[in-house]
Amino acid sequence: MDNQRYEAFDEEHGYTVTNALQVYVDRMRQEARELREAYATIKADPELAAAQDKTLMTTGGLRMSADLFSEAADKTERALRAWQELTEHDMEGSDL
Repeated sequence: MDNQRYEAFDEEHGYTVTNALQVYVDRMRQEARELREAYATIKADPELAAAQDKTLMTTGGLRMSADLFSEAADKTERALRAWQELTEHDMEGSDL
């Protein structure tokens, strides 16, 4: 991409891209946290664990999903930081 096209894209969409990545990171971290809490609660109660394991999402699946969500958040956060370095966009003070 040439500089002129890059600068036009960045000016038009830079903060939107930055905001979208941050929202995604926040959501994945929230989902991971909630799944870890559910996993801990269910794992501590054998009856709950047995009931959960009869569903589509097993107790172990909760933990694995939490790990996947955390990994997605980590990777996206690295991409976000690289984008912010490249474009010098910082969400602090933004209305987005």
